[in-house]
Amino acid sequence: MAYCNDRGQSPKTVNPIEDIDWYKMLPDGPVYFGNCLVGFKGAMPENYTLTVKDGTTSVDGICLQDHLVRVNLPTSMKSVRAKAFAYCSNLKDVDLSGTSYFGFAAFRDCPLSSVKLMTSCRYVADSVFYMIPLAKDGLNNGLRFIGEENFDATDAYVPATVRTIGQVAFEQGQPVYIWEYDQYSFPHIEYYPTVFGSGDYDHEDEAMMERTMENHTIHGYEGTTAQFYAERGKFNFVSLGDDPPEPPTEPTEPTDDFLLGDVNFDGTINASDAALILIAAASNGAGKGYGFTDKQERAAEVNADGTINASDAAVILIYAAAIGAGQDVKLTDFVK
Repeated sequence: MAYCNDRGQSPKTVNPIEDIDWYKMLPDGPVYFGNCLVGFKGAMPENYTLTVKDGTTSVDGICLQDHLVRVNLPTSMKSVRAKAFAYCSNLKDVDLSGTSYFGFAAFRDCPLSSVKLMTSCRYVADSVFYMIPLAKDGLNNGLRFIGEENFDATDAYVPATVRTIGQVAFEQGQPVYIWEYDQYSFPHIEYYPTVFGSGDYDHEDEAMMERTMENHTIHGYEGTTAQFYAERGKFNFVSLGDDPPEPPTEPTEPTDDFLLGDVNFDGTINASDAALILIAAASNGAGKGYGFTDKQERAAEVNADGTINASDAAVILIYAAAIGAGQDVKLTDFVK
């Protein structure tokens, strides 16, 4: 099964599910665990279009598949995790649908024709769309974070909702990093005097930087991160005025505390939560951390042994099976 480590390689040692009996009995094709698409079993057919089934909320890994040409994500999709589709050398078309979070290098080195984010998108991590052309209206109102080394764009329209822009976010541009600017607080800015953010400053670098900036334009609203990014990075800045459109209404966060075992906070403890725990445990074992928020870590630490691992997932699966059988039980009944 195709699965990437943090270098884009596909060693079996990183995948924790290939040796599990239920996986061995699965037919070839997309592999789902709860609401997560965790991989593709067997050889992928040529010119393959992957249509992720409705109800799926996250994708963990279909990378290094040369035969994958198109991906259709469902409206239920929330997150595409790190390097999920990285290095798919023939992936040219993606329906990003309702996705709000794109993890590190999720589509790196895919020959996509262009990128247009959907209105649901809030977070684009580093190198997600590395050197992929950005459509003119490709950045959505509501987007908040653009990581380093992303789009190939000499003409970018940046919404007022964007709070963070990583260095070289629009490739071939001046490395400048702005963190958390809004109209009420001055941004924290790191300025890199060389064109590619490495090495010592010299006049040759300065001349190259000036030539590079001549053909780069940031369109944005006055007093926003876009303007400060453009000015500090010596981009051309075209003002869209000082009255940006209202940001989209965000879902209301629950005010009550977490439910133990409910890692995805959907109000139910089931196999989807167990899947997230197994994926997080594998990520932590590979030295990349759990990838959970503090609240998720507390919800995932089911047996209170100080770590998040397959034991916590097992308790959830046993509990979910008992509930499904109509038993009147609590999750803690199965904690040894």
